[in-house]
Amino acid sequence: MTTTPPPSETFPPAQAAPPGVAGDLVIDAAVATLLAAPAEDLDATLAAGEELHRTLTARLADLGE
Repeated sequence: MTTTPPPSETFPPAQAAPPGVAGDLVIDAAVATLLAAPAEDLDATLAAGEELHRTLTARLADLGE
């Protein structure tokens, strides 16, 4: 009887893409803006995060058309 190896032995672990490599210039720019926001500047971080959220929402809406 042949046994099937566990998935960890048949598939390599998933690798996350480096930040800013979405392949979409607008999304990449929004991610870069968020990453560049100073951690100590909460207002800048929130603004950049909200802009990224708007950008992603708009891109997802485009897929539904």
